[in-house]
Amino acid sequence: MIMKNTPPITPSNLTPGRHPGYLLLISEEPTPEGWPMREQSPTMYRWTFCLWPDPSHIPTTAPEVQTAVSSTKFSPKGKFQASKAYVWTTQLLGRQIAPGESVDYDKLYPLPCVCKVERDPGKDFAKITDVERWEEGAQYLTPDFKTLLLALATDDPEPEAPQPVRTAPSAPAPAPGAQTWGSAPAQPAPTTTTSGGWNRA
Repeated sequence: MIMKNTPPITPSNLTPGRHPGYLLLISEEPTPEGWPMREQSPTMYRWTFCLWPDPSHIPTTAPEVQTAVSSTKFSPKGKFQASKAYVWTTQLLGRQIAPGESVDYDKLYPLPCVCKVERDPGKDFAKITDVERWEEGAQYLTPDFKTLLLALATDDPEPEAPQPVRTAPSAPAPAPGAQTWGSAPAQPAPTTTTSGGWNRA
């Protein structure tokens, strides 16, 4: 009998701090039983991001795919604190949401962003605790690169499981001028983010 210790997830390589990437998808799913927010929010949003260590790895290196969850509440601060989905949306769009306004994320993917990552000591997975707008990320979004990014938003794990690292799928040989992870078109040099640094805690 041979027994092998197989970790349940692939360890994340992201360090604590802020990392550039893109919001790929927001999906709605049942809130797992036993989660504190289930009573107030029977369903939840799962936010799927792809992240790189820093801009120099875009777009030639496959990113990590990580997710975060929030309740489905979408309300500004009033008697109670603003909902996470509302706060993240205002930060990703860089503006306030007017009363009665709807935000159609399906028209925005992939949405450039910077995610704040935290790590618990001794844990293999990363946690996304905050997001912000990243205007400089739009410079990489060629049509072929968009296609590669959006392909990463499939096959989400079970909601109660820590998010494993996923990398880009293998791509067929590109046509002349086509974008691949290992063959990037000439891009402008990444500009400095207004957040004051990519990997600050």
